[in-house]
Amino acid sequence: SSFIDKGLTDPMLDGPSWVGADAALAFTSFGNWAVYQNSTASDLRLSKQEQSGWSLAREWTEGAVGFFADAAEMNGKLYIAHALIRARIVDGKPVADNQLRLEVFTP
Repeated sequence: SSFIDKGLTDPMLDGPSWVGADAALAFTSFGNWAVYQNSTASDLRLSKQEQSGWSLAREWTEGAVGFFADAAEMNGKLYIAHALIRARIVDGKPVADNQLRLEVFTP
């Protein structure tokens, strides 16, 4: 076995991160990838398997993203689907402001 992410980053300056929620693996012609959520920061992470282990390749940090992540290869690119789940206040009441997102990553 190997560690993809030990959660030792400290994005909120309050200790280790909870990582690995909604994880998916993608085995592509340009390498092996893991896409998953950093639940502490509500970010989406993409890691690549290298000979020496896994390394963080990209992180999306624009809000509560990374829910239900999945990835697939097509035409030399990695397509990552995930959800942004949040609420915003409208007229003093919380209103769902959810989005299904698609990120395109070119290695």
